[in-house]
Amino acid sequence: MAASIFVAFGSYSGIFMTIVTTGAMLLTVYLLAKSLNISSRKALLKYGFVWALTALLLDLIVTARFTGNEFFYSWQIWVSYALIVFVPTLAPKKA
Repeated sequence: MAASIFVAFGSYSGIFMTIVTTGAMLLTVYLLAKSLNISSRKALLKYGFVWALTALLLDLIVTARFTGNEFFYSWQIWVSYALIVFVPTLAPKKA
């Protein structure tokens, strides 16, 4: 979704923006998972799957309008979806 904003303003290019958007996404996912106060990694993994599916659907609806389906040909996009799934498992509530 953040990538859509950069694409709309013509400023999404280069490794720097990839690092910035990926870092922002990782931090957001981690903090959201932490705020759930769930101690089960399995439950957090389920949240990760739902969040990744939501991100995929939003990218289909919003980002693909600006970039076309070529957006999904990039391996970085699929890695970011995988990170969305697995990063929440790093934030279980301490018992």
